[in-house]
Amino acid sequence: DTALRSIADTLTQAKEAAVQGASDTNDALARQSIGAKVNQLLETLVGLADSRSSTGTFLFGGQESTTAPYSATRDSSGQITSVTPNPRGIDTPTPAGISEGITLPTTVSGTAIFGAATDPTYAFDALIRLRDYLDGQPLLRFQADVGSTGAANAGAYAGVVGPADLQIGGPTGTAFVAATAAG
Repeated sequence: DTALRSIADTLTQAKEAAVQGASDTNDALARQSIGAKVNQLLETLVGLADSRSSTGTFLFGGQESTTAPYSATRDSSGQITSVTPNPRGIDTPTPAGISEGITLPTTVSGTAIFGAATDPTYAFDALIRLRDYLDGQPLLRFQADVGSTGAANAGAYAGVVGPADLQIGGPTGTAFVAATAAG
């Protein structure tokens, strides 16, 4: 109960930071400060996701109650870049028999609390994206190379001209993507 309340409080603070960060009255320095706060909230959320019960089992590990349910990947500066659920599963609660024929779950599905890692509302990814946005990292945008006289190069996109100009990374690796024009 305490861990769930702390998770709810952390997510509420993140929502408030998102609203504050979206204000046009903030300059870049103010947004970076809010981004630092979101980074602290992300660290807190990862710690809460790996909370243990009084018996030492992981609360949000599902059937894998003795293995940490989430692991964070960090960049060279120590910032979290992704949070991955335990690949052996976090979705099936562990039941405990309290009397003949009556069981109660002793763990909670991590997915039920934080969302699925493949979902755009996955709590950890949402906080990472918010932090990065507030820190001034540009969002990926494509803009056709079009001038006042028409397409200067219909196959080119701003900053993406060659096959190695756009690199997309994910939890399983990276790939280079070349821009192509419909033809």
